[in-house]
Amino acid sequence: MKKVVFSFVILLLMTSNLIAQNQLPIDAETKKITYTEVVQVDGAKKDDLYLKAKNWALANGFKQVTDSKAEGKFVAKGHFGVQYPSPMRGMNHSGTVNYLFSISVKDGKYKYELVDFVHESPKGNGGKLENETPQCGKYTLVPAGWSTIKTKSAESAQATVNSLKQELAGAPAAVEKKSEDW
Repeated sequence: MKKVVFSFVILLLMTSNLIAQNQLPIDAETKKITYTEVVQVDGAKKDDLYLKAKNWALANGFKQVTDSKAEGKFVAKGHFGVQYPSPMRGMNHSGTVNYLFSISVKDGKYKYELVDFVHESPKGNGGKLENETPQCGKYTLVPAGWSTIKTKSAESAQATVNSLKQELAGAPAAVEKKSEDW
């Protein structure tokens, strides 16, 4: 009976690892985890979409990398915290997953992209999430921890995308005020 239970637990752990890896969309060309989509916003003007996207990003803790209103493109660095099982049973480690966020806008549509997901932690850097095993090794960051990081990254990336879509689906952004426009 113990062998059956043990086998079942092993199978369950292997399945959860595969599920986590399948949750992350891999771009066929770049082989990187990539969240991207072109979203139609009927009647929206390029400048309104740009301003709303930039304000949303800065209000949500993104750090600006490049900003070109004329081209309608904004690039920023984002991050979120993760907790995951440590090598010691019953204990957790915490770390950060960093990524790059970009948005390009045109009249009536925008394209977002989240790429370059990388895990960092004082206990051991997992590195690029595309890797099957963590950069620091499976004894520093156990398979269950690596799987948890990937699962939480998928959840956080999807929450970010949903928040952006909700923000840009609404009314046009407030126009930037000039000093004489009070």
